[in-house]
This record gives sequence, C-alpha cells and structure tokens, in this order.
Amino acid sequence: MSGMDIYSIRRRNLQRLIEDRAHGNAADFARSIGRTRAQLAQYLSSTYNGGRSIGERVARAIEKEVGLEAHSLDQQGYGFGTKHGFDPNVQDAMMGERRIPLLNYVQAGVFRDPGQNFTFEEVEYLLTDLCLSERSFALQIKGDSMLPDFKEGDRIIVDCELTPRPGDYVVAKNSEEEATFKKYRLLCIDEEARNSLKAVLDGVVDDANTTIITRRDAEDAVVMSLDYYNSLMETVHLLRSPANAEHLSRSIEQYRAGKAMPRELSDD
Repeated sequence: MSGMDIYSIRRRNLQRLIEDRAHGNAADFARSIGRTRAQLAQYLSSTYNGGRSIGERVARAIEKEVGLEAHSLDQQGYGFGTKHGFDPNVQDAMMGERRIPLLNYVQAGVFRDPGQNFTFEEVEYLLTDLCLSERSFALQIKGDSMLPDFKEGDRIIVDCELTPRPGDYVVAKNSEEEATFKKYRLLCIDEEARNSLKAVLDGVVDDANTTIITRRDAEDAVVMSLDYYNSLMETVHLLRSPANAEHLSRSIEQYRAGKAMPRELSDD
C-alpha cells in the first residue's frame, strides 16, 4: 500500500472495520458509531469532498466508539480482530477494496450516478476488488428467464461506463422505468451507417420501448420499439447466415447510399 495518502488509508481501514465488526452491514455499523448510513457512505466515498471526509476528528471519534487505540485507522496494517488494535495474522487479500450499492430493480432503472436518483441510506453495499468506474452497481437476479447462465438470487455487477457489444449481457430499463437483465444481440447497422449498432434484447417480446441504459449517457441509449423488432426479425436470422454474406455486403452498400435495408435477403 505504499504511496497511499492518509485519507485513502482511513477509507480502506474503515471498509475492513465494517466487515469485521458488522459482517459488512453498513447500516448496523453506522448505528453502532452514532452515525447515519448516509454519513458512512460519505466517509467511504473517494469522490465526495475530494475523498477527504475522514479527517482527524472523525477518525479519532470512530476509533473511540469501536474501542480501538488512537490512530489505529491511520496505520497501513490490516486486521481489527481485537478492540486493542490490528491483528497481524489476518491477510490483506481477504477483502475487496471497493463498495458498490446493491440496488433493487426500480432503483437500477433510474440509476445514473451514485446518489443522484435515490438516497443511499436505503441501499445495501457489496465489497469487490474489481476495477470498476464510479457508475457501477450490483443487482440481484429475479426470475428464471436467463437460465441456465443465471439463476434467481445470483448477484451481478454492472458498470455503466462500459458500452455494450452484441453478445454481452446488459441491464436495460422497460417502459415502467424498471430494470431488466437481458442479452444484447445485433440487428443491423444504424440509420446513419456509423459503426454503432442497433440491437435487440433477447426475450423482449411484450414491451413497446426497451432502452439500454449501460451507455455513457442517455443520448447514446439504444431504443428499440416492438414494431421495429418484429419487422426485422426475419432479416436478423438471414443476416446471421454465412450464405448471405455477399448479399449482406451489397445491402449495406445500398443502405449507405441512402436506400432502405431490404426486408429479405435471398440468393437470387
């Protein structure tokens, strides 16, 4: 951990303290030290207040509340096995370093940035050592529509800064502003013949407007109406056929010249 500033060290140690003393339950730990969950989220944030929320006074107060020796949170050692300080036998690699919110399907449907659309006081957190952007969250799978790859109760991590590619699993939102977990599948080159792609979500058959929300901003989101979905289904199957590669190439050239993509591609 060489090169870490004092605020980063305190944040990291506080994360570990929450895991050790409250089994990772941020709300329980916050109550035990006389703080709200929102305050705890601020202490652990690397962006709020420039990541400098655990100052000298706050650090000493937390140590006192949980029975640690003064300046324990400032040490780069790991382990809070006893109230007298660090346990040198606990290995550093046992825990993740990042906390991400575990959202329900309604919260995920309106998620843009941490804290923007809902209060984090109502959110459970997970710890991970994955390299993720600040716009990341976790979601617990509902239902069996994605079997056998994902079953109900599985937890997935979503990074909103990643642009989906055909074949990726994505989180989208439906017309009721709730999240849905589907597979992203290629349809065709978009109407301006750019490199971006229009795609459809496998299993979306009864929703008029399904929008991919794992784009950098809402302006780039892919919107697929049910009518357009139905009108292109036959073409989609043909585009997947290697036998139609030559015709597909010719069709794309016509498409770029301003002509509509044909509904059917044949060997004629």
